[in-house]
Amino acid sequence: MLVVFSDTHLTDQSTSSNVHASAFDLLAREIASAAGPKHKRAQSLDFLLLGDIFDLYRTSYWHDQHVPAEQRPWNGRLSPDTGMNSLAHEVENQFLSILKRILATDACRALFALLRNPPPTVRKKPTVTCVVGNHDRPVWVFPSLQDLLRRELSDVKLTFACSFRSDEYQVLARHGHEWDPHNCGWLFLTKVLQPGRTIDRFAPEVHKVQCIGDVVTAELLSGMLYRLGQQLSQDSPDDRAFLHGLYEVNNLRPVTAVFEWMSWFSRNRPSAENKYLDLLRKSLREAMAATLDSQLARAWDRLKPDLLVHGDLTDQLARAYSILRHKDGLWLLASLKPALSAIASAVGLSADSAGADACFAGAADDFAQEEKANRQTRYLFYGHTHEARQECFKSTPNGQVQLYVNTGTFLPFIQRAHNRQGFWAAHRLTYAFVYSDREDRRSRCGPGPTLDIWNGLRCKRYVIDEG
Repeated sequence: MLVVFSDTHLTDQSTSSNVHASAFDLLAREIASAAGPKHKRAQSLDFLLLGDIFDLYRTSYWHDQHVPAEQRPWNGRLSPDTGMNSLAHEVENQFLSILKRILATDACRALFALLRNPPPTVRKKPTVTCVVGNHDRPVWVFPSLQDLLRRELSDVKLTFACSFRSDEYQVLARHGHEWDPHNCGWLFLTKVLQPGRTIDRFAPEVHKVQCIGDVVTAELLSGMLYRLGQQLSQDSPDDRAFLHGLYEVNNLRPVTAVFEWMSWFSRNRPSAENKYLDLLRKSLREAMAATLDSQLARAWDRLKPDLLVHGDLTDQLARAYSILRHKDGLWLLASLKPALSAIASAVGLSADSAGADACFAGAADDFAQEEKANRQTRYLFYGHTHEARQECFKSTPNGQVQLYVNTGTFLPFIQRAHNRQGFWAAHRLTYAFVYSDREDRRSRCGPGPTLDIWNGLRCKRYVIDEG
């Protein structure tokens, strides 16, 4: 039995909120039920954690620890191999410290309890494969982070990979950022860091390359929230509520409605709304300046001729920075949809949840390559977009399929109400169970692995964990 999920984005909670720990308790119960003798009779239990399980960039670490700008991962002399600061030991220690902060959170402890405690009906020791994403990229770059995770999960067989393939389950899986130009380092490596180098998009070396999306997440979004928090009072319930509300900005759909959303959730504090929005404008502008001034952003700017997008991300950020000089800059920026869409894309989010999946073309290419290699791949898994989807590319009368599955996220979505006068939030929980030919035999017609996909939604507000 293969259990697949992705995009839990466990952080140190300094600039974002974690998924509630009870989500992993719920998943543990579902696994125990499905694996048991009354249901699928699992012979083994294999966990596939499909990237962005840990988020090592969504943190205030570099700001609250006062790390000098020249020592941060995206500054200094950039390594031609990783696009990271050549002060490799210093950068490695920074990410180790962030990972230790993540490991101390309730949500991370709940995840590890899930992985350590298989149902008693499964006799074999479970395996755990961590496929690298873009937000947990440093785990792939620095073996010491892998060693730390192995020590924490010493009773689990834990491996790390760029992708996952299984003939038993007829599965191919990637995180999906490989198809995202702002979060995959393939072009940056071959056009800027090592011009003229020929290398496959999926090569392990490519997964080590830091991208502009990492800087936007850490320096722009997290930097903005840190700066804003420094100007608000922890003793004020209104100030705390506003700041923690902003922690959810990554979960907003469409992201281009961000300023309408912020104004909406500030309405029950009308006397402070203008103060909050002006502080936000100033904090955002300072964070944009630090982002644009980074060595990686400057190097990334050299990709303009190769990125087939309308306006390069760094150009859009520069326009936004200029607009934010004005007192009404936030509202002027709200009308600059390309800039907001570019920022959303840089952190791996689709600007709008409607329409085709951002990885759809990549999935078609992957299936074409699988057929060319004469592989019997039924199920192709991606994460990254946070949009749970199932798309069938091919089927036969005897039930054979080529099915692309996006594993969505465990994070909430905040979406606009249909009356367009407010927003609503619900927690998501998407996971998949794949059963081998030896499992799930009851009432089955024909051979081959079977698949269950569950998309859960919970409308519940949780007490804010400020730890």
